Parts: sequence; structure tokens; C-alpha cells
Amino acid sequence: MHVDALEFRTYGRVTESHDHDFWQIVLPVKGKLDMEIGGRAGAVRQGQGAVIPSGTQHAFQAGGDNRFLVADVRSLRPDGLMEERFGRQAFFGMARPLQALLEYRTAAPAFSADMAGHWCSLLLAALGDAPQADQASAKAVERATAFMVRNLERQITVTDIASAAGVAVHRLNAAFRTIRGRTPYAQLTHMRFEKALQLLSETRLPISEIADLTGHADQSALTRRLKKHAGISPAAYRRLETAGMIQADPECSRQAATPLAKSRV
Repeated sequence: MHVDALEFRTYGRVTESHDHDFWQIVLPVKGKLDMEIGGRAGAVRQGQGAVIPSGTQHAFQAGGDNRFLVADVRSLRPDGLMEERFGRQAFFGMARPLQALLEYRTAAPAFSADMAGHWCSLLLAALGDAPQADQASAKAVERATAFMVRNLERQITVTDIASAAGVAVHRLNAAFRTIRGRTPYAQLTHMRFEKALQLLSETRLPISEIADLTGHADQSALTRRLKKHAGISPAAYRRLETAGMIQADPECSRQAATPLAKSRV
């Protein structure tokens, strides 16, 4: 498979609507990329990617710190079913096989052209099996996510989230697994951790207060979570972040949680 580009990109201002003569696949590493693809609005963000078919008008913008893995593929000749699917719904959930491929590429120090071609072949195979959510499920996930954002500091349950989304718990679980590749509770835990990292990086609030604001039981709970994820304490994370010594982690949409080793001279 010929791959024109497989690279990490960052985005800023709004781009004018345009198209190109190859298919493009955009996967989230960190941040959010608002997109309009063929007249349909959506976003590439944690748990959701996008396919831009050849010849499809699209525009996009992103704010803040962001990073996305983008594959430009000229040799893609999708079958009729795939063309119909992504011509109708450009956004897809990051199911576990897709997430595993993204993590592998993010962790790899370098990729040859041959490796990129093989990786893209696996990506396309995984896309063919990627779950597709109906519009009602997507709206329920949006409502649930908005509710979680407003209530990060509260001890809410999955039942509370489902009630706010207007669906039964089992339907919400199914929708989240399809669209985000994780359960609603796992998504809430992830969002709390992300918010804690943001507050550690951007404020001088006491760590105990950050724990309260992000729904952690106490400072010790936040410390255990960060040590499990990155092997460092919240105070150490704050120092390393201030010194610019934190590298991107594919599981987080921020510049999260893996200390950089000292560079060799």
C-alpha cells in the first residue's frame, strides 16, 4: 500500500473548505479537532476518529494543545460497503483494535515507508470492523459527556449519567463502548484524571483541592492514580510539567504523564 504521509500534526485556525484526491484518516492523540466533513459536523477527540473520503469537502479547526495522527492514502480502493458507510457517517468510535494500533504508532520511535504501509493496511482492516453508532446513541453520549463535565467533583453514578442522557443504563453502556471504546464509568474516571492534570499544570491550587474538584476521594486517591499511570506524584508531575519535561502519552489527550529521560549529548 502506498502511503503519502503518516505523521503527527497539530492544527490551529479555521481552514477554508477544501478537498483532495486521496482518502484521509485522522486519529486522536490529544486535544479536539472540530471538523465539518461533507456537510456533517463532528470532532476528532479522545475515543473518536474520522475518515475523509477522496473528493469530499471538509474544513476544521482546533484550539489549545493538540496532536493528531493523520494518514494520507492514495492507493485506498475501498469496497462499496466502506464507501457507503463513510460517505454517510465520517466519524467512528475508537474500538480497542484501533486504539491499539494508535498506541503502537505513538510509542514507536520511527517508521519506515514499508512499516507505514503495513500499519495502514491493518488500520483499514480495523476500520472495516469498527462499530458504527446511530444518531440517537451519539446524541446520548454527547448528553452524558456534558453531564459528566458539569459534575466531575460530585460522586455521581452510571445511573445518574444515564438518567441525564435520557436512556437506560444498558443502552448507555453499549453507546459508549461503540463510540468511545470504554464504559461510561471509565470515561468519567478518564475525564477526572485529565482535569486533574490540567489543574496541576495550569494552576497553583493545592493538590488536596484539585483532588476535591475532580471527584477523587482525597489527595491520596489522586496520588495513587497518578503513580499508577506514570510512576510519579502530583507534586512531581507539576514540577516536571513546569520544566517542560513531560512527553505525550497516547492514553491522554494532554501532554500527559510520562517523564522524559535526560537527552544524551
